[in-house]
Amino acid sequence: MRGDAALVDVEDSFVHSEGRLVAALGLSNVVIVDTPDALLVASRDRVQDVKRVVQELEAREHKASRHHPTAHRPWGTYVVLDEGPVSRSSASA
Repeated sequence: MRGDAALVDVEDSFVHSEGRLVAALGLSNVVIVDTPDALLVASRDRVQDVKRVVQELEAREHKASRHHPTAHRPWGTYVVLDEGPVSRSSASA
């Protein structure tokens, strides 16, 4: 377990949280990884197939396959908290 998690009757599992609380009940042999941009829940014997999930996202042209909320720049990193349409008044400011 890494991060904030409440596990009850969970065995032979890996749980990783980067922020919010992850609660799991009655699980065995699973991997749960919660990051700001995605949540992965998988059987431990299938984690090597994560690339298939990425391929599915790419096939659906899901934005998660192209964009990540954390941007890395030479001067540091920043996190996009919210994205929405740009209004004309703010675009010209």
